[in-house]
Amino acid sequence: MTKSQAEIELKKLREEIERHNYAYYVLAEPMISDYEFDKLLERLLAIEKAFPDLVTPDSPSQRVGGAITKEFPTVQHKERMMSLSNTYSPDELREFVERVQKDLRAEGLGEPEFSCELKFDGVAVSLVYRNGLFVQGATRGDGSMGDDITPNLKTIPTIPLRAKESSNALARALLNAEFEVRGEVFMTKTDFAVLNAQSEKAFANPRNATAGTLKLQDSREVAKRKLAFTAYFLSSDALSDDVAHAERMNLLEELGFRVSQHRRVAKSLAEIEAFLSEWEKRRDDLPFEIDGAVIKVNSIRQQKALGATLKAPRWAIAYKFSARQAETKLLGVTFQVGRVGTITPVAELEPVFLAGSTISRSTLHNFDEIARLDLRIGDVVVLEKSGDVIPKVVRVVSEKRPADATPIELPTRCPSCDSPLVKPENEVNWYCPNEARCPAQIRGRILHYASRDAMDIENLGDAIVDQLLKERLIADAGDLYALEKSRLVDLERFGEKSAQNLLNAIEASKSRPLERLIFGLGIRHVGLATARTLARKFPSIERLASATLDELEQTEDIGDIIAKSVYDFFRNPLNISLLEKLKTAGVNMTGETFETIQNPRIAGKTFVFTGALEKFTREEAEREVEKRGGKASSSVSKKTDYLVTGSKAGSKLEKAKSLGVKILSEDEFLALLNS
Repeated sequence: MTKSQAEIELKKLREEIERHNYAYYVLAEPMISDYEFDKLLERLLAIEKAFPDLVTPDSPSQRVGGAITKEFPTVQHKERMMSLSNTYSPDELREFVERVQKDLRAEGLGEPEFSCELKFDGVAVSLVYRNGLFVQGATRGDGSMGDDITPNLKTIPTIPLRAKESSNALARALLNAEFEVRGEVFMTKTDFAVLNAQSEKAFANPRNATAGTLKLQDSREVAKRKLAFTAYFLSSDALSDDVAHAERMNLLEELGFRVSQHRRVAKSLAEIEAFLSEWEKRRDDLPFEIDGAVIKVNSIRQQKALGATLKAPRWAIAYKFSARQAETKLLGVTFQVGRVGTITPVAELEPVFLAGSTISRSTLHNFDEIARLDLRIGDVVVLEKSGDVIPKVVRVVSEKRPADATPIELPTRCPSCDSPLVKPENEVNWYCPNEARCPAQIRGRILHYASRDAMDIENLGDAIVDQLLKERLIADAGDLYALEKSRLVDLERFGEKSAQNLLNAIEASKSRPLERLIFGLGIRHVGLATARTLARKFPSIERLASATLDELEQTEDIGDIIAKSVYDFFRNPLNISLLEKLKTAGVNMTGETFETIQNPRIAGKTFVFTGALEKFTREEAEREVEKRGGKASSSVSKKTDYLVTGSKAGSKLEKAKSLGVKILSEDEFLALLNS
């Protein structure tokens, strides 16, 4: 084959493959079998391999992924990618509509129409096209700047590498200019289930799986996971403000983009409410997850007149649906033993599909909760997913209680080691006191030590810990550092590479900060924030271990109960032995020091963080506060000065509002840090 022949055939193949891609992924109307499609792609790849200089940026071969990206460059968004104001309240929705109507009338801009769209539960991205060619894709980031993840986004079949030709005059104008498309990358329920079935560590929900996938450094791995994209925004200097949002969505369809088919233009609050009511009932019928709907003013000219606050546009609002519920039957109650011996009752349920997954178990928290619910074996119960993620039994359907429903027998002995249970004074939980020999506690402590917020030992999951304990290679977290490769490779699930990867992860954990070690030790009542406080006050494990009870009680934010727990921990022979092993292994046992930054607007103030931050990890944000003399807390109270909210803000936001706590967006928090 000559080069000119290859060029002609490649052009035909690319057009044919993209036509089939569009039919399969966007229209959901496949024209050929998967086998026939694979043959076309194989032919394309073979010719491009023979003539590498003929590979083009919009070739379907670019979707298979390429070289590993060591880091993601940062890019500036042309227009800020703002978050939306959220509401769960019909009253707040009505207030939004009335405010928009009032403001537009005052400006003499007439009555608004509203575009109603489903709110896909995914990850927002921005795509830039020049002369029809996809040239750059980025995450939202802090709204002003995001990470350039173009190679990863190119692997998504529903993102056109080149926009389709069109006879529409406006579409043709866009093809000869630069335009930006924004939308949501997501994963269908089916593809999420397949991914979790293939993964050693399951993702909590499709959104988490999508976010993690987009940040993978190897785009070939991204290509293996079936991500999808739907567009919800189009902007270009080639379009006038007279081209309304709904018309722009139609233009995107003309250009080959996938746009939600479940959108509607409403002229009144009643029409908006009808749309919301319909999709709150039908959301389980969708092949993907949604967490509400987005209501936008349709006119671009009116949008610009309404403007935006510091963190959100005034012309749009996200209406979140209420938590989904389902009825099922309580088949029984089992009792789990935690890492500090806490006995937790778990409801064993008749499997029921709820919010994208089948639920068969749910925590009941403690014995008092069983009494509060008046729960009995055989009861019909209402199950709810908090934040559409965590299942919870919220009530018993008493009118459906069967005649043979039986009371739940509370255990008196540990289900793991058979030790008699104890209940400390003023506590609601029962405990197993046999911390030295209780198998469940030993396992729980090791898993906690290796967890992400503690020593972050990658690849050390439940199955591996169970195997190491069964083979008696470890008895506590300190023994991890004495593992030998020659012993690991003989075990099931291990080969040379997996054994070395685990040993590398264990070695890397030696350099974690002091606060992570303190948290990883699993001291009762000591969470990550308390561990950080202790690390600031006592700059080494040796100093913390030798602290008197009075010194601990005098530490800010450390109460009598926590102080006693810490004091007792370091005088327990079991823990003294563990610390000796860690010290011998070379685990870091001293804290870092940092220069204090003078900032009177933060000094002495208490900050709480909720939701997913984009610029910082939670730990980094709290550290920035502490550098400036402020305090970070894990819970909202009257003493809280600021609540900083990221996406997916939870119940802390509602509590902060009820207490009148000042609420900051991440951008506002950044401004405060730098003031």
